[in-house]
Amino acid sequence: MLILFRKLRLMPKVLMYRMRGLSARDYGGLWESYWGSVQGTGSSGEVLWDTEDEQEIRSAYARFAPSMDHTVPILDLGCGNGRISRFLAERFERVVGIDVSPSAIDFARAGAPGNASFRVANAIDPADARALHAEFGDMNIFMRGVLHVVQNADRAPFLRNLRLLLGQRGALYMIETDGRVLDYMLERPDDSPTGLPRPMHKVISHGILPHGFNDRDSARWFPRSEWNVLQSGETEIHTIQLPDGSYGRLPAYFMLARPRPQASC
Repeated sequence: MLILFRKLRLMPKVLMYRMRGLSARDYGGLWESYWGSVQGTGSSGEVLWDTEDEQEIRSAYARFAPSMDHTVPILDLGCGNGRISRFLAERFERVVGIDVSPSAIDFARAGAPGNASFRVANAIDPADARALHAEFGDMNIFMRGVLHVVQNADRAPFLRNLRLLLGQRGALYMIETDGRVLDYMLERPDDSPTGLPRPMHKVISHGILPHGFNDRDSARWFPRSEWNVLQSGETEIHTIQLPDGSYGRLPAYFMLARPRPQASC
């Protein structure tokens, strides 16, 4: 009952931030608004998912590493401030991080290792995808918390671009929060205008509204006739310390897959 009450209280505030903000499909504007407001990153920072604890990424790496050719570049799609890119750069010959926010890329470039490069790019834009593939060829893709904020109208071109970037040699590993995240966060103590912990409130207040992603969405957006799913299941996305002193363990879904060869016309 308490969670229902807090949801009812939350919805008008979420709508207010949405009406005050940009279009849900203006990814560059929304994420630049967010990252441009960030004053600090890491454990003592403001970015909900920017944990310095490597437990989550080490577990993920153990899943996908055997299925990826490490001589093929790996693309950290939606790299944010580049924390995971730096982890990947210790294990792959070449890492490329992309994000739609120039401010995020500025964070990522600070202290980047020599085998990692970062650039502003939009994975929904076919021109950006073609340019990346022309420069780097087939790539592995790591994607954490991206697809669940892509609007339905943009998912088809987004997935076409994934196929282009992966080509014949790349493998995709993705991890996305699922539909239980809101309930999970509403169970945490209320310390913001939306009734959410402040690191998540910060995301919502910039007009970024997650949709969640689960096994049903996977079957819909990655039909098994077109994608060879090597592994999938439930997992967690770890967060920085929340205002109540706890560390978030957001319910999430992971998938490791390769595109199946498409029949030529």
